This record gives sequence, structure tokens and C-alpha cells, in this order.
Amino acid sequence: MKWTENTWFFVGKYRNSVMAHHETLADYFPEIKGDLTKVTWVHAVNTLEKLADALNGKALMIEADIVLGWKSEEDRKNKTKPLPVMAHPPAVISNLTLAEFLETFMQSGARKGIKLDFKSRGAFAASEWLIEKLYYEKYRDFPVWLNADIVPGPVNATAHVVDPDYFLSSCFTKFPYSTISVGWTTKLEPGSLEGVYSKEDVDLMTDVLSNNMITMPVTFAVRAAFAARSIERMIALIDTSPPGSTLTIWSSVASDVIDVAALGRLIDEIGIDRVYLDLPNDIIKNLNHSRKTSSSPTIKPLLGLKAEFHQLDIDDIQSITNFANFIKKTHGGIDVLVNNAAIALFPLLRPHARVVNVSSAVGFLQNIPDADLKKKLGDPNLTLNDLTSLMKQYISEARAGTHGEAGWPSNMYCNYTVSKVGVSALTRIQHREFLEDPREDIVINHVHPGYVATDMTEHLGPHTVEEGSDAITYAALLPAGTKSPKGDFIWRDRQIIDWVNGPAPAFY
Repeated sequence: MKWTENTWFFVGKYRNSVMAHHETLADYFPEIKGDLTKVTWVHAVNTLEKLADALNGKALMIEADIVLGWKSEEDRKNKTKPLPVMAHPPAVISNLTLAEFLETFMQSGARKGIKLDFKSRGAFAASEWLIEKLYYEKYRDFPVWLNADIVPGPVNATAHVVDPDYFLSSCFTKFPYSTISVGWTTKLEPGSLEGVYSKEDVDLMTDVLSNNMITMPVTFAVRAAFAARSIERMIALIDTSPPGSTLTIWSSVASDVIDVAALGRLIDEIGIDRVYLDLPNDIIKNLNHSRKTSSSPTIKPLLGLKAEFHQLDIDDIQSITNFANFIKKTHGGIDVLVNNAAIALFPLLRPHARVVNVSSAVGFLQNIPDADLKKKLGDPNLTLNDLTSLMKQYISEARAGTHGEAGWPSNMYCNYTVSKVGVSALTRIQHREFLEDPREDIVINHVHPGYVATDMTEHLGPHTVEEGSDAITYAALLPAGTKSPKGDFIWRDRQIIDWVNGPAPAFY
């Protein structure tokens, strides 16, 4: 396979062989036993000499910086085209290019991970084909972190951010098995006690992630001096981020004043399974924390991770009423409802609620053979009474064994197919009703999660549960004021599909 900067070829079958799932550092380094604070780092590996030392050293993760620059001053003077090189601003000259860094690392066979810190959009854009090559030309079985400062932060930081939309969309679409590492630009005068991560800083970061539909775990690079003064904000950040997200607490300047005791409390609150420590050894040695994980009993309620279970029989009116009363009394209402069409709970939906009806590829309208039935089910003015009548018609004809003759599906999956077509048709009806609802901005969509390896499919599906939950989670977390998707059929890869006319993608 030939790779160039301008052209690269991708054979789809290689993609699944590269990495079957999003591997964490805890997976790759079992010796740390899930304690992320035990991950060790070596920084600014921006020269050939430092890379050689790092490959032979004990640190588990190698961090390096990427800028657009040149290999020599002569190249710069000759105005040769800049390329991704390993350097930290303001430096733009390095004896190590990103291509050489990656090739040397790959050939070493070192059991380590790499963190690539991109200092500008241009540096990242020029590096993408190299990272694609890393993923798809050769077998990669080591962790790769892609880092950038994508939003401004404390205190009145003046450094330029990397375009958040470009960085996040590229990471999400091209490098789904990498760990996305994002941070704030920061500025701290030597010895200063000023500065925290404010609510506005945290909200800006979470909004950017939400707007770019990032649902996989990310790690937030937070400066230790500010994080130690912002414990509640850091908890809120983790609590409102995609499940599995972590903090990477860093400090690279000796003059930063760090409240070590407060930093220990922060680690206790978040848990050692959700905090990386990229800190000088003298700081780590003086940290005093309890080594609790986020699953410790004192942590779960704090982070909102405690699941509650309640009996619900959807065929029993009294059971439905009891469940609805429990939700109303305990929580006051519902913000997100993922289900197969629990209409009885709709009165509990709050403004800006998101409803996801789980449909299926077999629920695509084109799976109904008869043109007249398709026309009725796809009618944009179909009513709930009309749909109920059609579903009862199918049940009656299926019991009589005449459903195939009547134009309904007649294969072994016919009942499942008609039920999911009904769910999707119902979603379109409910969407019209929500448009007229006095409660603001309630959005409903129907989703095909993919053919997932579960007990129901006897684990024959090609997709993991995590992959199957992606489009559902996306639809459940649509931001306020969403214009699209609304009332739409969302495929497992987040495509919006014309449920009535198609075509449906050829892959499940």
C-alpha cells in the first residue's frame, strides 16, 4: 500500500483488524491495576537523542510536541515547505520530524504509549495523513493520545487555541480508537496565587464537546495549580462529560504554586481510576490521598453514577402508574427517555427533554412489501388511531396466517419487522405532537443501533455494545435548540436516513 501526504488508500477490512475497541491505559498496562496515578511520563521528547533515551527509559508514556517547522535553519532560509516537526513554540527547528518520530517508535517495539501535543491547527492538519498511516498501514497495538488546547482558560491566556471544531471532528471521524486529550490555554505568573477554572471555563469546554457530538471518553489536561483551587469545578466537569472521561493533572513550570493538600483531596474526590498525574516527582511524593477509585461508595453518589432500579411491567397499567408516580415524586420529571415508545411517561418530560425510540434496520419502511401499506404507514399525516388500526390489522392477519397475502412481511422476522416499523411510524407522529407541545424544545428521534453482539443476537452481531450505544447516546444528548435531527431516523453511524423513501445503507 502506497502512502503520500496528498493521497492515501484505505481498505476497509483493515480497519477492524487495527483495534477492536477503544483501549485504555489501564487495559494496556495491567501492572498499574487500574490506578491511573501510577502511569509515568517523559516530556518534550522533541529530538532524536531524547527519543532514544525515552525508548530505553522506564516511563510508560512518551509526550512530544508538534509544530509546523523545518529540520534545519537552511531549510527555513530556502523557504522549503514546512512540515510537522517535534518542537515546542517558539522553536520551529528540530532534527526530528513527526514521520521520523513515529517510524522510530514503531520499529523500536517499545511497550509504551505516545501523546502527541499539537500546537496549532496547521500542525495537526499537516499531521493527519501520518496518523492515518500509523493506524491503517501498520498494525498498531499501543496507546495513542492526541492532545490540543482547544479553548482559552485562566488567567487571561494569550496563546492561540487549536480550532476545536476541526480538531474534534477529525479525531472523532478519523481516529476513533485514539484518546482525545483536550485542555485550556493557560497563563500563570511565577509565584502567583491567582487563577481558577471558572464555571465559564468548564461550560465552554463541555459545550464544545457537546456541539461536536463527542460521546467517547476524553481526558482533560488541567494545570495543577488551577485544578487544586477548583475542586468543585473539576468534579462538575467529570460529572457532565462522557462516561469514562478522566483528568490529566499537569505541571511543567517549577514556579507554579500548587496546593498539594488540595490536590490530594481532588484526587480522592475523582478517584485514582480517573486521574492521571503528569507532575514533577517531588510533587507526587508529597501527595497524600486515599487511593480510592470512582467506584468507592463515597464517590458514586457525588458523581451521579448511582443507578436506581424500579419495577415496570409495560403490560400492566397499575405498574406503569406506580413507576410514573415514583419518577415524579423522586426526580420531578424526565430529561432523557430511551425506550420502545413509553407514551405513558410523556407527561413527565421536562422542557428540552430528549426521547430516543429504539428502532432497527428491519424497521425501515421499505421492508414492508405492499405499496399501499407503505403509503399508509409513511403518510406524513398518519394519526395514532390510524397506526393502531394498522397494527391490529397485522396481528389479526398474522394469527390467521394470511399476513403475507395481505402485503405484510412473511419471513421468520416478520413480527419483529412490523413492530419496529410501528415504532418508527409512531415516532413521526410523536414528533408532530411535540412540535405543538407547550413544553419547549422536546426532541424525539428513532435510532437503528446496529447489529450488536448481545444475548438476543446470540453474539453474532459485528458491533460491540459500546458501538451500538453511540447513535442512541448521540440522540439522547442533543444540545438545546437542536434543529436537526428532529423526528428523524438515525442510523448507527449517526447518518440521518429518509425512513420513507430510503435508501438505507447497505451495512448493519
